[in-house]
Formats: sequence, C-alpha cells, structure tokens
Amino acid sequence: MDKSASPRHGRGRHRGDSDDEEYTAPRKVTKPRGTTFLKDNNDEENILPRPLPKGITYVSNFTTYNDLMDRNILQVEEDEKVHLSTDEVSAIYHAKCEDQGLSVTWQRESRFMELISKNCKGLNFSLRENGLGGISAQCIAQVLSTNDYYAILDLGGNRLRDTGAEYIAELLKKNDTLVHVALKSNDIGHVGGEALADALKVNNTLTSLDLSGISGINRNHLGTRGAKALSESLKLNNVLCILNLGSNGLGKEGMGLLSQGLVYNKTITELDLSSNNLGWQACKILATVLETANFRVLNLERNYIGDRGCAILATALKVPQRAATLMEDINLSHNLIHPPGIKSFADTIRLSKALKTLKLDGNECGGKVDDHEMGAPRVEASDTGAFEFAMALKENRSLTHLSLNKNDLNKDSGKAFGDALAHNQTLEKLELGDNSIGDEGVMSICGALKKEKCNMRTLDVSNNKIFDKGGLDIALMLRTNTTLQHLDIRQNNIKVAGEPIAEALKSNKTVLSIDFTYNDFSYKSFSSIEASLQRNMKIYKATAGERLMGQISILKHDEELLFLTRDNIEEEIRQREIAKEKVKQKRESLKKTVGGLKANLQELEDELEAKQKERQKEEESNQKLAEELQRYKIKMDKQTTALQRKIEAEADKLAKLTKQIAQTQKAIKHIIDTEEEVFQPILEQLREEEKLRDTAKDDAKWEAEKLVQWELKLKNLERALAGDADEGKKRKKSTPAAEGGKKKEGKKGKGKKK
Repeated sequence: MDKSASPRHGRGRHRGDSDDEEYTAPRKVTKPRGTTFLKDNNDEENILPRPLPKGITYVSNFTTYNDLMDRNILQVEEDEKVHLSTDEVSAIYHAKCEDQGLSVTWQRESRFMELISKNCKGLNFSLRENGLGGISAQCIAQVLSTNDYYAILDLGGNRLRDTGAEYIAELLKKNDTLVHVALKSNDIGHVGGEALADALKVNNTLTSLDLSGISGINRNHLGTRGAKALSESLKLNNVLCILNLGSNGLGKEGMGLLSQGLVYNKTITELDLSSNNLGWQACKILATVLETANFRVLNLERNYIGDRGCAILATALKVPQRAATLMEDINLSHNLIHPPGIKSFADTIRLSKALKTLKLDGNECGGKVDDHEMGAPRVEASDTGAFEFAMALKENRSLTHLSLNKNDLNKDSGKAFGDALAHNQTLEKLELGDNSIGDEGVMSICGALKKEKCNMRTLDVSNNKIFDKGGLDIALMLRTNTTLQHLDIRQNNIKVAGEPIAEALKSNKTVLSIDFTYNDFSYKSFSSIEASLQRNMKIYKATAGERLMGQISILKHDEELLFLTRDNIEEEIRQREIAKEKVKQKRESLKKTVGGLKANLQELEDELEAKQKERQKEEESNQKLAEELQRYKIKMDKQTTALQRKIEAEADKLAKLTKQIAQTQKAIKHIIDTEEEVFQPILEQLREEEKLRDTAKDDAKWEAEKLVQWELKLKNLERALAGDADEGKKRKKSTPAAEGGKKKEGKKGKGKKK
C-alpha cells in the first residue's frame, strides 16, 4: 500500500511549517558517478538522468531518485510558461471529448485550460488520469512533434491502449527533446510494446521509460511478445537508463527473452520488474544478466522468488562478483523469503561495499512471538534470519537504508538489531514497522541510538506492541540523540509516556517529525510536541544557508572533476580520431594486399579444384579396385575354405593309411621274424631274377641304341630317294625317251631299294 494513503500520514503527523524541506547533513566530497539527474519543481516524481534539455542545471554525485529527493537539491531553472498555443490546447480538449464521447462545452474547456496551465508548464507535460484515449494520443503526438521545449511527457493512468502507444512511438522517432516518458497503466499490450520498442531503436534522447501497470482494467500487459521486442531494441539503444516494466505479466519466459537484450545493454542502470510472477527460476537468468549489466537499482518486489531465488541473487551480488561493486538499491519485498533465504543474503551484505538500500518488507525474517503458545517449538533467536542479518549488519559499512516491515520480528530480533546498531555507523534509515519487537526490543534499539557514533536519521517502529515502558526508553533516547530527524511510533499502546517524550523534545533540536497516530497522548503532550517540532523547523531553516554552502562546495568540487573528466574525454576523442586515421590507412593497405591475395587465392582454388577432380578419379579407380579386391578376397576365402576342408579330409585319410601301414609293417616284421627261413630261398631266387632282369635291361638298351642308328640311316635314305625323284621328274619333261628311260631306271631303282 502506498505510504501516502496509510494512517501514519494522517492525524498526528507533524513536520513543522513545511512538508517539503528536510534536514541534510554535510556530504563527503566524492568523485561524481556517471549519471546525473534533473527534477522539475512542479512534480517531485519526475527525476531523470542525462542527456538534459536546455534550461536544466546538472546535479551530480547522486544515482537514485531517493538520494535526490531526500536531500532536496534538485535544480531546474524557473519557468512558469505554458509552451502551447490556445489552438493546440483546444485541439487536445476536443480529442479528449471525442475519446470519452462527451459534448464540447465552454465550461469543460475552461477547466481543461486551467489543468493545462497547472500541469503543462516549464519542461513538464503531464496529463495523468485524464481519460485520454487513442485520439488524444494522436493529437498530443502531433502537437509535440513540432515542440522542442518539453522534456517530460507523463500520460499515465489513461486509456491510450495499443493505438495510442503507436502514436507516441511515432512521436519518439521524431522528437529530440523528451528524456522521460511515462505511460503507466494505459492498457497497452504487445502491439503497443512492439511499436515503442521500434522507436527506441532510433531515438537517441529518451533516458527514462515507464511502462509499468497497476492491477485493474487499464494495467499494461506487454507479455512475452512485448518483452521480445524490447530485448531487440535494447541491443541497439545506448541512451536509455531507466526502464520500468512492473506488472506486465512477463513471467519466466518473458524474463528469458528480455535478458537476451539486457546482456548486451550497458546503459540501463535502473530496472523495475516488480509484480511479474517471475519465480525463482528467473533469478538464474537474472544472475547471468548481472555478470555484464550495469544495474544500480533493481526492483523485484512481489515476484515469488522464495528462498531459492534469494540465494541465487545473493550469490550473484556477493563479493568479488562484478554486480557487488555496482548494485546500490535492491527491493525484494513480498517474495515469500524465509530465514534460510535471509541468511544467504546476510552473508552477501556482510562484505558489501556498494549496496545502500535494501528492502525486504512482507517476508519472514524471524520466528513468530507466539509459536510456543500454539504448541510448536519456539524459534531461538540465534536460529532466525533476523539474527543472522543483524550480525551481518555489524560488519557492513555501506548500507544506509534497511526496511524490514512486517517480517515477524520479535523482541529477540529487536535486541539483535539494537546490538548491531551499537556497532554500525553508516545506517541512516531503519524501518521495522508492523512487527512485534515490544518494549525490550525498542529499549535495545534506543540504547544504541544514545551513542555518539550512531548516525540514524529515520526510525520506524510503528505497530510493534510498544507500551509505556518502551515509550520511556524512547524519551530517554530523544534527550541525548543528536542525529534522528524522523520518528514513527504510530499504532502502539503508549499513553503516559507521551509526557516524557514531549519533555525530551524540548531539549532536542534535530527531530523534525514524529508520527504518533493511534497512541493515547494527552492534549498537553500533543501541544508540547507540536511546539517543539515547529521550533526545530525554524532552526533547520535558519541553518539552511550553511548546509547549502556545504552542498555548493561539494557541487563546485564535482564541477571541477567534471571539467577534468571532460578534458580527459576530449583527449581520448582526439586520440581515437588519430587511431581512426591510422586504422583507415591500414585498412587501405590491407585492401590492396587482400586484392593480391584474392587473385592468388583464385589461382590456388582453380589448382585445388583440378587436383580434387584428379583425386576424385583416383578415388573412383581405387574404389573399383577395392571392390574387385573384395570380390577376389571373398572368392579366395571360399576356395581356401574348400581346400581346408579337402586337406582335412585327406589328412584323415592319410592318418588312416598311416595307421594301416604301421599295422602292416608290424605284421610284416612279425612274419619276417618268425618265418625268415621259409622266405630265404625265395629271396635268393628273387635276387637271381633281378640280376637276369638287369641283364635283359642292358640288352634291351643296346638293341634300342641299335634301332636308333637304323632309324637315322633310314631317314638319310628317304632324303636321298626324294632328291632322285625330283631329278627324274625334270628329265621326264625334257624327252619322251628320257621318260621311258626314267621308268626303267625307276624300276631298277625300286628293285635296288627293295
């Protein structure tokens, strides 16, 4: 619930004469951070990072909205003019009537003129919750497309829908002065989200975009498709610093899509993903994004991340991780976090050097006070997440704002935080509302605030079951404390102790506001407290000059650092230009070299292609040979198998024959041994026959040789006869007589032959 609507800001709250001024302690001179901010005096909620349009004074050394608002040093030059013509205002009014289906009357138009003169002056164009629709958005886009003065456009709480969002997107493509656009709760879906994402790709001035929604009929609902479109635009956009996507139904899938752009984006410093039902799985994705992102403010309120998600984020933010040096403000309120998750985060803040604001409202840091009364075992103080958190707070040296409202804190938790505050010197704001720390817990905290080293400025112990005993401790603390500015003790049971508190404030010169709503203070105490607060406010105003001088000195120092940074940037730019020229020359040289290399490469490619063809042919030939070899191998394998079988069969036969021969030899030997005398004559006869056979062989050999000689002689004789026959034929042809003589000779020759 918004604090402005809660009872703590109702009857009984006093800030002196003004609600706009607060005490500011002198700040240490530090090096300015990379982002500067601006504020329009007419609207405290519109604070934006650079680039800034004309008329804006730079304010450095701050990075979050709360820093700027708490110190009240936001500066914008005074300008009460409305930079719109009467015709333009009339056109916007007629478009509004058309959206709402109303008739145009001069009374309504005059009231609208008054509204414009109040909300659209200076650099701020604000028409929140005015029933504007798509037609009005079209008219406003046309008017502002030619207007180069307005830097802030706030159309939240209307009914622009996707059509109106598309008109605003077209405006952002043309306009170069708007740095902040708020389209909160306008019933914008993924179509309008895609149009705005396309505009972010080309826009180079918008640094803050609010597309969040509030539960109701007009809440925005970009969904996964809108998240995907924004992811693509974030890869290209290098100007946007603040992005609010609360209550847009992204879910785990939408977070995954959005992270694809966030990983590459280096300018987003503030991201709001509250009420998107992310779950603990999305924390894994977010942890990956934190490795490269430059987030300083992260809002994950109401996303049901639980203990597992809290542990994942704690690991991602733990020293020496990169995010641990950047993250300054994180909100994990209402996320079902229990003591295990709180303990894991306590380990992270123990050594944190950058984290300044941590909100864990609506979780369960400690055990319930009445656990033992309900039959359950009582939670020991040393076993609660609150105790671990308090112990970590002792060592932390960076945290300035801690909010643990509605966390089931008991008196033991209050004692633990009191002990931690006695050692901590940096915490300035502690919110422990809607718990049950009781008199003992508030006594321990007040004891820590009595010490000079304590730097506490705001303390909230509202609705904590504090009675008069605790009220007396508060009164004793107010007598000695010199730093506390704001105290919230509403909704307790303090009655009689109201008078001691009033008496203590008479000597206290620093407290500017006390909220004691719903406590039974007497009228005398009420009047005394009011007088003391008014007196303190006058003192605060009287010392405002000194504070401003201190702030001016800080700003002057920051200005010197900015000038030095500007000189360094200019020198870096000059060096970059020189480097660019060298790169250009080198590129031309490389271009020529690349041309020659391309020609050589082409030749090599041609040669390679030819060799590849040859190789392909060889491979085909080798393939054929391999196939033939395979077939031959198969054939030989078959033949080998057959031969092996045949050899085995022959071997079997040979074995059988060998066996038979052995048996026969054995039988023969036996016969020879037993009947040698019987066979001896036969053997002698066989020897004689063998000799005769040898003699016959010799005779046959001699006869054969003689036969060969006769055959040679016969062949010679046949040759001679053939020669004689040839001569006879010749003679027969010469004369008949000779022919007859040849016949006779032939007969004689035949007789001789015979």
